[in-house]
Amino acid sequence: EAVDAGQLAAEELRRALQGLREQDRQVIYLRFFLALSVEETGQALTLPIGTVKSRLNRALDRLRVQVRTHHPSLRLVLEE
Repeated sequence: EAVDAGQLAAEELRRALQGLREQDRQVIYLRFFLALSVEETGQALTLPIGTVKSRLNRALDRLRVQVRTHHPSLRLVLEE
């Protein structure tokens, strides 16, 4: 059975996220996978909005490095 590019990209993204710290994974998961607002993410983590924004920013920077360094095929999919 054929696996589509979206499934492959999702699996590769999961592997890239595994390379991050738990704190980074949490904030990315809540914000993007559960589609919570910054405010809702802060409530879920009991953090001020400013802290959520800075953690999210740093987590996404680390995810970019992770993708660039260890998951180049994912980078190509994301740039399409």
